[in-house]
Amino acid sequence: MTDKTIRLGDKDYQINNPGIKQSREWRKLFTTYLDQYSPRLLDALQDIGGMSTDFLKTNKITDIKIDELLKTIPSIYEVIRDVMNDTDVLVNLLCAYSPALETDKTRIDEEATDEELLKAIIEVVKMAYPFGSLKILSNPPGPVPTAT
Repeated sequence: MTDKTIRLGDKDYQINNPGIKQSREWRKLFTTYLDQYSPRLLDALQDIGGMSTDFLKTNKITDIKIDELLKTIPSIYEVIRDVMNDTDVLVNLLCAYSPALETDKTRIDEEATDEELLKAIIEVVKMAYPFGSLKILSNPPGPVPTAT
């Protein structure tokens, strides 16, 4: 994946794609941060018609009752809101991924908007978890082999 330019507080910053070791360490840090929210998120998801891992293994997505799903939206929203409102941690995570930002951390904290911070975190997550680069493996170019 290529490097990205992000905008924070009316200033552009280049986010360099780090090496494997630094990416792995950042993913551990990010996962540790998200782990504090996962029990609440799992609770919300399990409220969907008694959804559990066993439910998901033995049923189709169409077996989920829409009214049960709608009841969980506030709980899921609360978890997402709490993650996004933790801006101090998000700024720290951003600086941990791109240490060059550390020198401007105070300016970023004072001048960047929540929207800019969220967009920057999303770009960093996309760089740290490059699932999109695996798409070629699931959709190789060329004709699809057919069974004979």
